[in-house]
Amino acid sequence: MKKRMLSLVTVILLLVSLIPTEVLAAKGAGKYPTEIGTPTESENQDDGTIYYETDAAVYINPIYKDVIGEDDIDVPDEIESSGKSSNYGISAFAEDSESIEYCDTIEEAGAILRAGMVAREETITVYYYGDVYSSEYFKDLCTNQIIPEALAETENANEGDYLRYNYGGTGYRASIAADSDGNYKYYTIAFTPTYFTTAEQETAVNEKVDSLLETTFSFEDSTSDYKEIYEVYDYICSNVTYDNENLEDSSYTLKYSTYAALINGTAVCQGYASLYYRILRELNLDIRVATGYGGEASEDVSNYYENHAWNIVQIDGKWYFADSTWDAGFSDEVAAGTYSYQYLLKGTSDFDSLEAPYSTTGIHYLIMDEDFVDAYSIEEMRYIAENASECTHEYGAVVTIPTCTAGGYTTYICSLCGDTYISEETEALGHSWDNGTVTKEATTEEEGIKTYNCTVCGVTKTETIPVKSLSAPSVKLSVSQNNGKIRLTGNVKDYENIDDYYEITGHGFVYVTKALLGSKILTVNTTGRTKVNISGIGSTGSYSYSMTPKTASTIYATRAFVTYKNSAGKTIYVYSDTVYTSYSGIK
Repeated sequence: MKKRMLSLVTVILLLVSLIPTEVLAAKGAGKYPTEIGTPTESENQDDGTIYYETDAAVYINPIYKDVIGEDDIDVPDEIESSGKSSNYGISAFAEDSESIEYCDTIEEAGAILRAGMVAREETITVYYYGDVYSSEYFKDLCTNQIIPEALAETENANEGDYLRYNYGGTGYRASIAADSDGNYKYYTIAFTPTYFTTAEQETAVNEKVDSLLETTFSFEDSTSDYKEIYEVYDYICSNVTYDNENLEDSSYTLKYSTYAALINGTAVCQGYASLYYRILRELNLDIRVATGYGGEASEDVSNYYENHAWNIVQIDGKWYFADSTWDAGFSDEVAAGTYSYQYLLKGTSDFDSLEAPYSTTGIHYLIMDEDFVDAYSIEEMRYIAENASECTHEYGAVVTIPTCTAGGYTTYICSLCGDTYISEETEALGHSWDNGTVTKEATTEEEGIKTYNCTVCGVTKTETIPVKSLSAPSVKLSVSQNNGKIRLTGNVKDYENIDDYYEITGHGFVYVTKALLGSKILTVNTTGRTKVNISGIGSTGSYSYSMTPKTASTIYATRAFVTYKNSAGKTIYVYSDTVYTSYSGIK
């Protein structure tokens, strides 16, 4: 349907300008609230009855307020009037007509709208008898009374939350009959809901549900409520996948539906929750759909994933949380005993921040209204059957293997009553670290970092590499004999990357006979000493020089040296220790 919304004030002014003053006076014009509009002459009846048509209005399902806009909601078209029998074409008003029954309670009006929504009717007409009218009253009547009544919980599994989570909203418009005294009594309201599924798709859902109830969920009368709740939950977790492909497509609203979850096998959270609702209600178990935010724990609510939906389930007269969306996809692990459903029949103390093997573990932030929260008080602790001590117990084992930081254990869960106990606990394994990798080199100004990885779980740790201290290069002297000569070798040593910190400008040796040296200190620039400069390495490494002794018995005092420039540009000498040597050996 094409939406056509006119300004109410514009309609009023236009109509008033077209109606002769004597007509208004004759029909008691001063008695009609201007919020409605003023009738045209063709709508005035012989008995003085006057008809009005309201502007179209839009009601958006608050559950989908962030994904549905007014342009997505159909509204009733304006229909041309044809005199007495038309009433703006929406319906024919006939106070004494046997063909039209005007309901006079909200319950009756809501039931008519509900039945039309279940049948997926495009336009649903509600005939309502009222005593007063204003635009505010009419919108309140539809938005806050008739529509909520249509979506109220009933004994039928395809109503209540099932309807609520499978439609986006509704448009509505009405014609209203008033007598010549200005008494507004007869409302003909047209609702045009925007559904997420068609009548044909709902037929497919009904047929599939009926088939499941006859086969998979054909439980004996003696079957415990817990087992039924568990089996349906397990079925959904095993057969429905999350619709990531269409998650960002706002035009594809089928993803929110029960049909998408049950027939297509893929949906978003609203589809999971409404499917669980539908089947458990068919089994005469109490369940509701809850809405809120869901995602990783954060103090900033805006970081939650919006529009998450899950369920609350009643068992043994108490209410518990259940979120099949977050448990879906792990049925094989459950069957193998390596995982237990983390979000089934949980209390407020253990529904959030659970240790599950996926990233969306975290917070459920309930945003239902206060009436909902007050009516469905959730237990603090998870479910355990009140008569668990009398249960025959059919325990299944779920093995939690130890990790580097947490011990292992086996959880035994009774499929009949939900009773659990833990046994066979083991200690944590502890991390197994590799040799580490330098991920940041230390410098003379900043510390470095060395990173270690656990070879078991992949977690990392780091340690600090100290700042490098800038010390002078060192040099050592070694001697040997070769073909009547003494071979001198200087060895320059320092930490890695010496060239980044020093510019070594020279290498060499200084020597003198021990007899000539006497008690003096051997230096480079002393007269009578021999200084030999060697060019070559420029950094760490070795350099050599061979000297011929005066005699085989002459003893020489020898030192190796290097020179470098300091930060001020001054040349600095660095010497080795003095070595006393002769051709016949070191003295």
